[in-house]
Amino acid sequence: MLDGQFLFTSVSVACYARAQGYEFRIFISTDFASLIHCIYNYLHIIFRRFEDYIDNGTEIAFFDRFYNWEIAAGSYIVRNSNWSQQFLKGFADYEYRLPTEYHGTDNGALHAYIAEMLFSDTRRSELEFCLRIYYNLKSYKDLFTFEACVRQMIGMHTKIGNIQIYKKGTAWVRDNWMTNSKWSPDKDFMLHNWKIHQLRRYRQSDLLHGASKAEWFNPFKGIIQLELCAPG
Repeated sequence: MLDGQFLFTSVSVACYARAQGYEFRIFISTDFASLIHCIYNYLHIIFRRFEDYIDNGTEIAFFDRFYNWEIAAGSYIVRNSNWSQQFLKGFADYEYRLPTEYHGTDNGALHAYIAEMLFSDTRRSELEFCLRIYYNLKSYKDLFTFEACVRQMIGMHTKIGNIQIYKKGTAWVRDNWMTNSKWSPDKDFMLHNWKIHQLRRYRQSDLLHGASKAEWFNPFKGIIQLELCAPG
């Protein structure tokens, strides 16, 4: 049974998959709570395809968030290969290596894990400096400092080995609050952070000032009818 918290967005994904002829599966397991969040937490715009964002030389693709220098942990495209499976297992196992106090959830762990994969053998002293920040986090401000440290090591590269990082505004997904829940059929593909408990009704002031990061407005007039979702 689908969690009502993500029912709206999961139905939008199902509709998109039907229209594009994709196989759509939802894995529900207590061991993969964060994965369920990633699957459900998006609205899909019907006019684009995942193939537009797949590079033959890439095993896993991430993207830069708009409002800071963070590599987003909420969505990524993965090739089904031995390398990618080992990467994801290592990322999942980072749960057992998190700082004992504040750790920035999956966002902090992703930066630590990628930095270790890329620089453990070649730039050990810089890596240790960044990880010292990570294991002494106290707040979001500290988290952003740590992420900036890792991004300074990565530099302006968008492709390092098997990992690709899409630049701001070029990936398949973005935060919905940046444009007050409005989207463009020409530019957008997926919108992040649509949870039912954060859904709000428009007020006059919202039209001018927009929603907070924890709110969204439904741009659709009615519910999504799956029986109408078909190719063509």
